Formats: sequence, structure tokens, C-alpha cells
Amino acid sequence: MARALRIQETHGPNGEKIYHDGMLMEGVLADGSPNTNVISHVFYYANTYNWGGPQYSNSNYGLYVQKNNYIKMRELSLGYKLPESITAKLKAKNLHLSVFGRNLFFLYRSMKDLDPEQMTGGSHWTNNVANAGTSPATRTYGLMLRASF
Repeated sequence: MARALRIQETHGPNGEKIYHDGMLMEGVLADGSPNTNVISHVFYYANTYNWGGPQYSNSNYGLYVQKNNYIKMRELSLGYKLPESITAKLKAKNLHLSVFGRNLFFLYRSMKDLDPEQMTGGSHWTNNVANAGTSPATRTYGLMLRASF
């Protein structure tokens, strides 16, 4: 598995232990003694976060899954039916005026600066696990007039 490097007895200016090119992970060895093996940074991140490609089958994909709860004002529409006294002057039977807005704001979200609806879709699963490269969410406003004659 990992090629472990033995801890070097190197100390910093304040007496702290320095581990050259590695990380000392918490835990114990097979015999129950405290861990004294320094693991390479490259090995740790490549196997934990799949850095470097899919050849690292030990990757923990659970680290990519984040809880993201949100309450969003997805769409708001306000309409008004004009009275017959106005519609008759325009030779119309019915006039309805409305304004709308879509993707207006979040009332609550557990992950700031991330619109979960922006991340749905895509042809490959990796498009759904990262916010990198996604376009910002689009907010839309509009005015609508419906008439019948």
C-alpha cells in the first residue's frame, strides 16, 4: 500500500517536529503502538481525493457529497385583471397584466454561493460533483399582457 517514511528527528525553531514531505496520520500501528509513519502528501491526496485520475481506486468519493439544504423563491407572479370599463375602450373582452420573476433569491441555504439547480444535468457524473466551470444562475424578470378580443 503506502510507502511509509520513518520520522526524522528534525525540529523547528520552537522545538516542534518537522515531517519532510509527509503527513503523520492519527492512529496506531498493527501492534497497537502509536503511528510513527509519515505518509507522502502526494499519496494521501491522490488516494483520498482522486487527484491524478481514476487509476486511484482507493479514492473516498464520499468526500464529494455535501449536505445542501435550501429554500428558494423560484418564481413569483403577480397579476391584475383590468376592469371592463377599460377593456371596452380598447375593444377587448379581457385584459390581464402580470409581472413575474424567476430565480429571485434564497430564503435559506446551507452552502453559500452555490445554486444546486445550476449543477443538475450534464452528460458526465463529474459535471454534477463540482461547482467549477458552471455558469452563474440566471435571474429573470418579465411583464406579460394577455388579451382576448
